[in-house]
Amino acid sequence: MNAADILSRLQADAAAGKQLDFRAVREQIHDAAEQTIDSSERVILLQVFHAVMDFVERSGNIAPEDMELFRDTRAKDYRLLLMREVLIGQNVSVELLHAVTQREVQAGRMAEDDELRQLAVKGLAEPYLSVQELLKIEQDRLDAETKPTGWRRWFGRK
Repeated sequence: MNAADILSRLQADAAAGKQLDFRAVREQIHDAAEQTIDSSERVILLQVFHAVMDFVERSGNIAPEDMELFRDTRAKDYRLLLMREVLIGQNVSVELLHAVTQREVQAGRMAEDDELRQLAVKGLAEPYLSVQELLKIEQDRLDAETKPTGWRRWFGRK
């Protein structure tokens, strides 16, 4: 499922008068974000995420005693969506983190003084590995994982 599918389903459910299952939508957004590498698709997913969570927060469907937990979980979900975008293998790209947080600040989804944004700005001021270097590290890691070792190297098929 991609962002267009999620939007279509939301529109169809709204037209049919179905109650919003925000937990299911949240899972769909996370699944779609995990599947895509397209930054424009990720932006749409973030927009849908914020629209759905804003609606839920204003709808009164969250008990007052649960609102703080909801907001905390929402903030963590948002950061997780962003971090998926800046990871190259197991490493965070400072360049991508800076670009993504800048985009989020410009879109109004993130404050300029947000901790993640400040980390990105500080990261650029220090020596860091470039996207190309991180891609090389990840490719080397993947190559090492698929390279036969031990007895498989000696007895495996060629």
